[in-house]
Amino acid sequence: MKKTAVKILSALLMLSMVFSSNVFAAEKTNSAWDSFVGLFGGNVTTAADTQVDGVTYRTHVQNEGWAQGWVSDGATSGTVGKGLRLEGLEVKIDNTKLPAGLGITYQTQIENEGWAQGWVSDGAMSGSEGKGLRLEGVQIKLTGANAGDYSVGYKTQIQNKGWETDWSYNGDTSGTVGEGLRLEAIQIEIFRNIPDLTAYDAALAAVTQADYTAASWTAYQAVVNANVVTTDNLVSEVATATANITAAQANLILAPKVVSVTAINATQLQVVFNSDIDPASVLADVTVPTTLKSGLVATVTPVGTSTPNVFKSAAINGKTVTLTYTTALNGRNVVVLDAFKTTTGLVVPKYDEVLTFTADKVAPTIVSTVKVSAAQFKVNFSEPINSLGSVSFKLADGTVVASGGTGVTTAFTAGDDYATFSLGTSIAVNKTVTATFIGTSDAAGNLITPNPATASFTKGDKDGVVPTIASVTQTGAKTYAVKFSTEIIAAPTMTITGNAWVSTVKSTTDATVYNVTVTNALDGLTTITFGTFDNLSGETAASQTKVVSFTKDTVAPKVISSAVVSDVDNGKQYLELTFDKNVVLTTAQIASSTTGSFVKDFVTTPITTVTNTPLTFKTSTVKTVVRAELATLLTGKDNATAVYTLALQLNGVASEAGVAFVNPTSVTFTRGTDGSGTNTTVLGAPTITQGSDNNKVNVQFPAAVDGASATTVANYSVGGATIESVTLQPVSGGTQTVVLNLVAGSNTFTGVRNISVANVKALGSTVTMVPYSINSLSLNENIKPTVTSAKVASVTPATALIPAVPATTSAVTPGGTNTATGTVTVSGTYTGITDKTITLQKTATGYSFGGADMLTTEGLTFNVGSVVSPATGDTWSVNVTAAIAEVPATTGTTLVTVTYSEPVVVTASTNYTVNVGGVALVGTTGSVTANATPSTTVTVTINKELTAANFTSGVTLTSTDYKIADVVGNIADIGTGGIAVTLN
Repeated sequence: MKKTAVKILSALLMLSMVFSSNVFAAEKTNSAWDSFVGLFGGNVTTAADTQVDGVTYRTHVQNEGWAQGWVSDGATSGTVGKGLRLEGLEVKIDNTKLPAGLGITYQTQIENEGWAQGWVSDGAMSGSEGKGLRLEGVQIKLTGANAGDYSVGYKTQIQNKGWETDWSYNGDTSGTVGEGLRLEAIQIEIFRNIPDLTAYDAALAAVTQADYTAASWTAYQAVVNANVVTTDNLVSEVATATANITAAQANLILAPKVVSVTAINATQLQVVFNSDIDPASVLADVTVPTTLKSGLVATVTPVGTSTPNVFKSAAINGKTVTLTYTTALNGRNVVVLDAFKTTTGLVVPKYDEVLTFTADKVAPTIVSTVKVSAAQFKVNFSEPINSLGSVSFKLADGTVVASGGTGVTTAFTAGDDYATFSLGTSIAVNKTVTATFIGTSDAAGNLITPNPATASFTKGDKDGVVPTIASVTQTGAKTYAVKFSTEIIAAPTMTITGNAWVSTVKSTTDATVYNVTVTNALDGLTTITFGTFDNLSGETAASQTKVVSFTKDTVAPKVISSAVVSDVDNGKQYLELTFDKNVVLTTAQIASSTTGSFVKDFVTTPITTVTNTPLTFKTSTVKTVVRAELATLLTGKDNATAVYTLALQLNGVASEAGVAFVNPTSVTFTRGTDGSGTNTTVLGAPTITQGSDNNKVNVQFPAAVDGASATTVANYSVGGATIESVTLQPVSGGTQTVVLNLVAGSNTFTGVRNISVANVKALGSTVTMVPYSINSLSLNENIKPTVTSAKVASVTPATALIPAVPATTSAVTPGGTNTATGTVTVSGTYTGITDKTITLQKTATGYSFGGADMLTTEGLTFNVGSVVSPATGDTWSVNVTAAIAEVPATTGTTLVTVTYSEPVVVTASTNYTVNVGGVALVGTTGSVTANATPSTTVTVTINKELTAANFTSGVTLTSTDYKIADVVGNIADIGTGGIAVTLN
């Protein structure tokens, strides 16, 4: 029923449309609305009527049937004032006036049947015909892809009430339920929904021109101009325009600028930019931090002078550049920064500001001592040091060690943040030298704290253990890792038979590992000759040769992600494909046989051919990412903001091992315009949880991720465990999860640990995420319980069949005179079976020897005949019939106690196959019932007596469905050969 409050609220909502840019779903205006508006004055304008033509309907009327025919768009179907009931209703959409995808569905409340008939659609009849049943209520909804753009309104003429005052919309009930009142007429109309522009307006306001490059802003404006909408547009058109504008914002390129300049200590400036800075634009040689590139300006000049502070070095880390000068920064200075470039090649506008630096009052400290070799150590300070002051050396027993010569030699340059100390021959091995720093100071004259400060070094010696090559492991088609038994000073030279060395790089995560890249694909037995190498104690390993078996990569490369990016140099858009491994391009191209379609302005256009388009590497150093120019690929089919779906045919693409790419690969992308910038979306922080078992950790990212970076093991760290591989899950609900697969047995404890994620990119983005770490997640250890012993606990022998003994009858004479009362005892010895004594008892009354008081033992069955009641003093006897039932043979049982390395629980019943001499015993099984109580032992029941001969041959228990685990769920390891059972 419509309430007065609902009427007022509806009117207020419509009135708010007059004064606000927010838009509400259309409502049908009527005289009641006009009267309400009149309360606020004659100059108030009502909301526009959004009724549209396109709905037709007819009703089955009492006594008249369908005679009235079809009516449309608000006309009355039925009768008014005749008291005739509506019995049926048919409604349909005229798709020549409304979108083809729009449909209509409806249901009616029928006398005696209610809503039981359910929903019908698009011209089908709802109600009844020939039954004389009235319609009491109706519900109508729109269906199809365009349903959100329109509303259906309807109202009914009700028995005794007349026309409803208010319209019902989109599935609401018009009419009555449970009042027994007939519907007499109905009116139906379609309205265009007025869209809410809030999200659209917010998208437009989300970015400001001043923050972005002119070229990318121009490209963005082209998208904005192509997606102008008003309240006259459909809801779906407004949603599409909003999505297009939001997507285009991802291609905006920040106009590079200096964000901040800060003195972080006496001689160092920290300059923060809003984009990553290219080290090659700052330094003449990126390996030499002391020489700026010609043309670059990074001057700090005290106000009132013309001589700038002398530059010492620069360090570049992403958006942060640290500039070090030789004298202290203090007071007002003119800071000029010019010719810096971002990693995307954009020039940062010149920075020229007068800044005031406060004199540095923070004392330097010793932050670490690092062993360089057995006799050389590096002491690192918290900031550049101007003077070491005086440094003296003593042994632990107080003996003074000379400075220089055969004592301790110091290497230090003013302005460095470290000093190196070498222990000479006068210091015996395993002796600890303590260096005492007095008066060490920074460029502002701040003395070290504490003062004096100390650092200790213990001289090593050749430990008699020559370093060895622990392993050579293939890591890719053209790469392998060499692991040494200990950290070595430098990698040895390597000569590879039939191949050529390209590079050797020390691992950043394991100091004992060097990663090697060669020219040709690795395949088969390969001889590698290693030159000499030294460990940190000075032991030298001789030249040696190893024969390593490599496996040629036979798996075709796969495309794991695709994205549209814009080149910062030429402004063109490219389709970028990322493969799961390095690829080789040989006159590579996207072939003209590529097919697909594109969607523009809701119209889908098929694509039967494209233009042959060259494929090139995005950069010369990354061999997993290739690209093709979209303007060429889409020649004749190039439409900005269109969404393309293509089945790409790639020619000339193969793995480094020569395995050709397998066509096709499907990609979907939105075409922008040439000149737009790269995708710089920064991936948000992930949610990290324990995986489906203790060998897995789930990292759920809030958006789709770049497959290459997301599956790189080095981008994750789980404290106390080793990550073996990373598995990428499909995108689900706008999020994407990677599963970190831990090396079995590497996670040795249950509890919280440090977990970190870094360097992962959003799908299609060129920017890595902000490094993320947590130390609050508790992970279960993944050490599997093992079987320490399995011994026979007991054996129940098998028994032979005991055959049945037929019934026999024997007389048993009582040993006394019967009395009329009391207890009658009948006893005697049955002679049919040796040593079977029979005793029967029953109260004297009736002298009946049946029922519960009859005692039987050892399989004997007694049948007692009727007894004639004797007189007092009579003697009598009872005939007893006895028989022995058959006793079946048994196979016996064997109980085995299995002992585990830690307490375990049996999560569900587990069955075993019993093997003797490696062969399964037919019909013989072992079983363990579920038991949630932790214990180090589990009893296995074997349904057979095992013999000494069985154990001589060897007894094992195997299972394919093992359900025994430790208390944190690690399934016990019974080994590939199963559990070996012994007699003791």
